[in-house]
Amino acid sequence: MSEKVHYEDNLFYLLTDITRLKNGLKLSIDNEFFSEKLLGDLFFIDTVLSRHYKLLQDNPFLIRRKDYLFTVMKMKKKLTELQESILEKNGFFTDEQKEKFPDIKRSMARHLQDIQSIRQESEPILITPERTIRAFPAVNTLFLWILPRINLQNFQSGFHFPSYIDGLVFRIQSFHAAF
Repeated sequence: MSEKVHYEDNLFYLLTDITRLKNGLKLSIDNEFFSEKLLGDLFFIDTVLSRHYKLLQDNPFLIRRKDYLFTVMKMKKKLTELQESILEKNGFFTDEQKEKFPDIKRSMARHLQDIQSIRQESEPILITPERTIRAFPAVNTLFLWILPRINLQNFQSGFHFPSYIDGLVFRIQSFHAAF
């Protein structure tokens, strides 16, 4: 694979493919011409999307990683909806093609599990007076210094740190490791 992955363009292209297939299922197209192509495209999208997710998992310091993960999560949701639609179109496929349905079901289960993992990973850090911060030791030290200096009354629903906190955490860890 090339050194630079064009996540934005790749994911956009996959999204257009998912949309195209979903729209194709709504039409009264002839299965003898399109059923094999539809399944081939479905497995292609599944493979490429899974590879992108794996690349994002393996690269925790990618600059826009959370944005890409969020996009992958939405696409995995759309893909599972497409897979479900294909499984419901049982009469459209031949018996030989229906033998691939268990693979589609396993893929759906894997994507749904990945969606849950992404959701858990991307939950914002929430500071309320009742909660403690469970982060890296250097970040805890920073927050222990910040908390007495801010008025938590202004944050009745909690204070959400934006996604760039990841960069701050990395810089703090690097700084802390240097000493």
